[in-house]
Amino acid sequence: MTSALGIDTTKQDAYNRGEDQGVMDALAGRPSTSPPRDGRAGEQDYYADGYDFGYLQGLKLRRPTEGNGVQPVGETKEPVGQTTTPGVDAQLRVDQAVTPSIDLDDPKPAGLAVLITSGGVPVRPGRVELRIAAPTGMVFDDYMTPSYLYSPTPVSEAERPTHRLEEGGRVMVITGDFHVRTNEADQHGWLLSASVRHVNGAKPGKNKDGLVTMNGVTKCALGGNLF
Repeated sequence: MTSALGIDTTKQDAYNRGEDQGVMDALAGRPSTSPPRDGRAGEQDYYADGYDFGYLQGLKLRRPTEGNGVQPVGETKEPVGQTTTPGVDAQLRVDQAVTPSIDLDDPKPAGLAVLITSGGVPVRPGRVELRIAAPTGMVFDDYMTPSYLYSPTPVSEAERPTHRLEEGGRVMVITGDFHVRTNEADQHGWLLSASVRHVNGAKPGKNKDGLVTMNGVTKCALGGNLF
């Protein structure tokens, strides 16, 4: 199928999947796979092109001081609606790292990821509850992958956050001790990666009504694209 812009939607989907994976790999500090390949014959080059572009965008977020003019994730201006609350968890902030895009004519799951940082100060909040509501038209698949930002050290089973789905998959609840700058691995925070899919009857549009709360306090809004 061809989009209104004249782009084969299966190839556009392959490009989008590659871009999402490239951003997540760069933000997680994983090396770029060269050349990455995914998808059916004829789509693999589009996936690779998307991956390369996404990886570069992730590197820009990681390396704001290298002349690209991009502010580091987690050190941007306070977002509208961001609030604080008494308690150590108030020192943590959450930002969207990967925005999902789903082609409704050829729907496949898309990546959605958030970053947890602390503005450069040591924070050990103890176990907190992070609730992530997906944007309109999307629900979560039942898996979540945690990693330390920029670090090759994997999250141990003892420290791995738990998760569950609520409201038919619209909400993912993640519980864990999201400590930051307390050891060598957590110096730059946490990257929590998940996957979303479309709901039946979803309509095209850019929705920005997803929401992240921590212990009941709003941290940031989430966006997603349906086309």
